[in-house]
Amino acid sequence: MESRYLKPEQASELICVSEKFLEKRRRTGDGPPFIRISRNLVRYEREKLEKWMQEQTYENTAQYEE
Repeated sequence: MESRYLKPEQASELICVSEKFLEKRRRTGDGPPFIRISRNLVRYEREKLEKWMQEQTYENTAQYEE
């Protein structure tokens, strides 16, 4: 049975990014939504993670700012 809540290492595998990428995005606030249970315990909800990935889709580079 797939878990609804993913550890950072599971989330990083699902969307093919590093755990460091997710950590940096948590700090800057422009990454996928996450749940902070305690200082060192973070989880990602599978549905929200997949939704965030879909929201990162663009037709061309003019659609986003870097």
